[in-house]
Amino acid sequence: MHQHNFDRSKELLIQRWGNGVKLVRPSTNPVRASNMHNCMTNVLGWQHPLLIYLYDTNNKFQHVNEALAATNGFESVSNAIGKTMFSVAKKECAEQLIANNADVIKENKIKLIEEEVKRKDRINLCALTIKAPLYNDLNHIIGVFGCSIVLGEGSLAESLVHVVKLGLLEAHGFANKNLFPRSEIAGKYLSTRETQCLRLYVRGQSAKTIAAILGLSTRTVENYLANVKEKFHVSSKGELIALAMNHFHGS
Repeated sequence: MHQHNFDRSKELLIQRWGNGVKLVRPSTNPVRASNMHNCMTNVLGWQHPLLIYLYDTNNKFQHVNEALAATNGFESVSNAIGKTMFSVAKKECAEQLIANNADVIKENKIKLIEEEVKRKDRINLCALTIKAPLYNDLNHIIGVFGCSIVLGEGSLAESLVHVVKLGLLEAHGFANKNLFPRSEIAGKYLSTRETQCLRLYVRGQSAKTIAAILGLSTRTVENYLANVKEKFHVSSKGELIALAMNHFHGS
């Protein structure tokens, strides 16, 4: 993919533009200059569990905050710059994250995505991610702006306040949607697909049947169920069902 020049100046402002966002200089946009909340310096200072990052069109990080570097397993912010998720995540996970970026660029629109990061050191996390096309001064897409909320860590409400101020949630009516169609069981957060698979599994459905119901491959369903078992540190179907039965009772 063609690589556009990327301005990494931290005095740039993040501005809602078209179907995504644009980085603009305060001197060229006096109206936005007063809104220093959206200055890159301030945005990159937002605290965990809100991960902030900008990819170029080759999926290399050009800006990240400390929360992104620490959560994804990079040694530091500077260590993450110029790297891709292949440096810290398992191959299949990195491929999926990159595919999500490609969809945002191809469709040229802001997307709300559930993402899981499976690190090479076997640490996993689940996040609600908003990704937006990133434009340059000529309105060409030069990458992706990402904002991920790590589920189960820190204040979700505080994270959403920052995202709302960027104008990303309102862009396509996200503010009126159910942003959290997932479950929390025994302190563990499950993605929408994990929840769907587990609910059917508890009801006695096989992975093959669940796959047919949800329109997935059997292998994909097996991977979701394996993820759930790993999150709960159980190995058998019986243990998993015992944990989940109360949660899904009557649902």
